[in-house]
Amino acid sequence: MPKKLFEKKLSKTDIEYRMSVPMKSLGAFRIRKGEHFKEIGVTDIHGRRKRFRCSTRRADPYPKTVLSTGWTAFAKERGLQGGDEATLFVMDDIKGAEDQLKLFPSQILSESVSSVNMPKMLFTKELSKTDIEYRMSVPMKSLDAFQIGEGEHSKEIGVTDIHGERKMFRCSTRRTDPYPKPVLSTGWTAFAKERGLQEGDEVTLFVMDDIKGAEDLELQIQARRKIKLFGKVIWTAPL
Repeated sequence: MPKKLFEKKLSKTDIEYRMSVPMKSLGAFRIRKGEHFKEIGVTDIHGRRKRFRCSTRRADPYPKTVLSTGWTAFAKERGLQGGDEATLFVMDDIKGAEDQLKLFPSQILSESVSSVNMPKMLFTKELSKTDIEYRMSVPMKSLDAFQIGEGEHSKEIGVTDIHGERKMFRCSTRRTDPYPKPVLSTGWTAFAKERGLQEGDEVTLFVMDDIKGAEDLELQIQARRKIKLFGKVIWTAPL
């Protein structure tokens, strides 16, 4: 699963020219000895893949690592401004310098980029044993977002995870109960098993803000594991 590489608040220079990379993160880019740049495969939260160039100064005793080509185009595309935040994650299953280093820029949110088609949080919940093994209950306030047709009691929903993998989940309601009690069942339980989710873990669903019409509904999902370390609760990066 992705592990956080670094997080930073962006400056005007970061956005318009090049983004400086913390020195402590340079090793993760695996630039070869004697070389001063490397092309990196980068996937955003929507599953779209980009190419960023990571480079260092040639003669300076301090490498001053930066992301330039590819990154500036991404920043412009997302309408980023000074003060916005970027978080990059690295996959923990990368082996060897020749393998593509995969990074995940976090969802970057600010009022200045509200016009960009970014996912909007639908709901977050801590999972119970029933949620994982049988069906996950959906908060009633979120039912309308699933746009189940009048007189119908279920709908297949397209869901994309943080790795860009698309699944189909079934959202259904009770037929005769005056309280619909919506749940996610088929597709969801397979996802929960595949990710090894456990009671107490957390899941968040997002809905795209450019959806028009019930037939186009598309969700995104993130799951995080809850870990207790020295008596404190720590949440992992998205699974």
